[in-house]
Amino acid sequence: METQRRKDELPEKDKRLFEQLERVKIGRYDVTCSVALMIAEVYQNNAINAFNTIFALGFMKGQRAEKARQKRR
Repeated sequence: METQRRKDELPEKDKRLFEQLERVKIGRYDVTCSVALMIAEVYQNNAINAFNTIFALGFMKGQRAEKARQKRR
């Protein structure tokens, strides 16, 4: 509820970014709860400090998805 309220208050450009992110289909390349909790614990729930690790994890999973797509071809 609070998250949606904050999204609603964003400028239109930022709202569109969130809409795009919500449409991304991640399939089986999502992050498990245990991995998310481990990262949160290591960085003491500080998303700013964990940002590069979170980004790298998403990038790595994206590379895996692309390799799988190429292999299917």
